[in-house]
Amino acid sequence: CGCTSLSSSAMHTVKYLFETIGNVDLNIRDKWSRTAFMIVCENGQEYILRYFHKKLGIVDVNDTDKNGETALILASICGNIDIIKYLHKRIGNLDVDASDSNEMTALMHACWEGHDYVVEYLIWKAKADLYIEDDRGWNAKTYAIRSGHDEVVKLFRKIPFFS
Repeated sequence: CGCTSLSSSAMHTVKYLFETIGNVDLNIRDKWSRTAFMIVCENGQEYILRYFHKKLGIVDVNDTDKNGETALILASICGNIDIIKYLHKRIGNLDVDASDSNEMTALMHACWEGHDYVVEYLIWKAKADLYIEDDRGWNAKTYAIRSGHDEVVKLFRKIPFFS
């Protein structure tokens, strides 16, 4: 998915910017309309996410890019389970069932990408809605089946009244 982890020098750069410039605007958007917060979640940089959260306090965790993707959706696409857990446990008002411009949720994306550990977390811990359908009428289980990820499909068989 094009996700890359920055080295520890990235953390030093972030700290340097906060300490020397002071008022760093993390709401500036890139060409995809993503904020620094979203990019950190997509790239799986939990240590920078923690730093941003500590420095900024509350952020709009449900903010979207030009494709309607939230930080949770971006992290789910890339399989960044530690980011997903942090967003769910530590940042309030997380909309687990938010959908992008194609009406795909984080759970659907995780199913499509085959991230079984993310799917399991979103279903059992974050209580994602299994019945939501996208603009094609597909739900999360449909994505798991269509993408051929047998391990993800097996997770749906464990759910009473859904298999």
